Amino acid sequence: MIIFDILRICAALMVFSIHLFIFIPTLPRIVCDILSNGGYGVSIFFVMSGFLIFDSLNRTPSLKEFYRKRVSRIIPAYYAILIVGILVWDVWLGQMPADSFGEIGWLRYFLCLNTWMPSADYQSWNNLWGLWTISCFMFFYLIAPWLKKVINNFRKSAIFMVGMLPATFLLAKIAEHVFELFSISHPEMLACDNPIYSLNTFAIGICAWYAWKEEKISSYLKITTLLLTGFIGINLYNRMLWGLLAGIIMVVFIDLKISNQRIAKAIKIAGRYSFCLYLAHLPVMEIIDYMGIGGMKFLAIAVTGSVLAAVLLYHCVEQPCSRLMKRLGES
Repeated sequence: MIIFDILRICAALMVFSIHLFIFIPTLPRIVCDILSNGGYGVSIFFVMSGFLIFDSLNRTPSLKEFYRKRVSRIIPAYYAILIVGILVWDVWLGQMPADSFGEIGWLRYFLCLNTWMPSADYQSWNNLWGLWTISCFMFFYLIAPWLKKVINNFRKSAIFMVGMLPATFLLAKIAEHVFELFSISHPEMLACDNPIYSLNTFAIGICAWYAWKEEKISSYLKITTLLLTGFIGINLYNRMLWGLLAGIIMVVFIDLKISNQRIAKAIKIAGRYSFCLYLAHLPVMEIIDYMGIGGMKFLAIAVTGSVLAAVLLYHCVEQPCSRLMKRLGES
């Protein structure tokens, strides 16, 4: 389904664009206004994961095989980025502050605990390079098989999708209040970055999968369009707004075919590298910024460096580790 490659590319470019906006604030105002919304690309990734993980569970014969595929897809490239971070920011530059809450340092990231454990330095120990999302992905992968046993048809998935909206919003408000009482760094961000909170976006993809599987796309579109209209009207929940929009696009164009084979192949290739680009681009940008490079030169080097880093990460880490884990699983 080529629509997923297209959405992956769009999501990765959106996230890339907001970080570009942060490092080059002197871009024309209209460009800045567009780029500043790039962070909502994360919602697209979450919605796609909800759909694709339930589809994978439906096709994978065992939980062992399911988890092997998920771990080999995410963990090797993620750990490689963490190792770069340790070597560059901790060993070489010595810029990482002490972890004053929990004192487990980099284990926060290696164990995907960075969004569960508060800290006194949100940017360093909770959301270095936007890595809060990996904790959310891993939590969803962990609980997805059990969610699928409970949410086993379109009706239940629609109830889950609608019910998660007020439930997670209330949870975030409570968590934010608790964090404020204990003077936790960036309480609002940490409350919204929590993996449980992010289930509201994964739920959109889960419902889309059941709508596709049970041929109830029309019902799905009615529900999501109604919700989308509500969020647009109250302008409250932009992450959800983009998630609902992604879900609608996903099911409407799920059977999309591209007759031009060159274009189709280019989309497939770009989609293949999208996750590695998502992981690698911000460390690359921070290194360039540390070197004192700015302006359009920063833009050129950031784009080139991020693409090269993504290709290296894919071919030198993700793919070899995936093949190794597959052989180990078969032995």
